[in-house]
Amino acid sequence: MSNLKRLDISNNDLNTLPPQLGLMDNLTSIAIDGNPLRAIRREIIAKGTNAIKDYLKLKLAPEEAEVSGPTIPDIKPDEIMLQTKTPGTEPPRNAPGAGL
Repeated sequence: MSNLKRLDISNNDLNTLPPQLGLMDNLTSIAIDGNPLRAIRREIIAKGTNAIKDYLKLKLAPEEAEVSGPTIPDIKPDEIMLQTKTPGTEPPRNAPGAGL
């Protein structure tokens, strides 16, 4: 299946797509109309195959991803993991401007 170029899975009542589709370099066209895909935002689907593949790569487990950190520039904050503060990066409590 690594040579697959076009995938038409329209009108198949699919709820999800396998994230591994994002790793298929030769895949240039995914037709997914008519499926109740709730996990993928319509804005991403409207951008086309490459945006869908990028989104699916984000859903891969780290050990499955060939590339570390695929991103979509205008992805919504609730679709990515937010980074937490690194311990020791907060200013001391008595520092000027602290607590503002």
